[in-house]
Amino acid sequence: MTGLIVDAASDPGLGYATAFRIVGIVSAVCAVLVIVLADPDRDKQIVRGSVSA
Repeated sequence: MTGLIVDAASDPGLGYATAFRIVGIVSAVCAVLVIVLADPDRDKQIVRGSVSA
């Protein structure tokens, strides 16, 4: 994806800056989703096989 973004940009520096910005935004959104959706007790039981998923 980064290569496609850099190739599509008018300047390689701008392309890399845009790619890093996109990666940062996606990472932040994923982190918020994990904070909201993660349940440590439930996940521990699923990993140990105590509960059927």
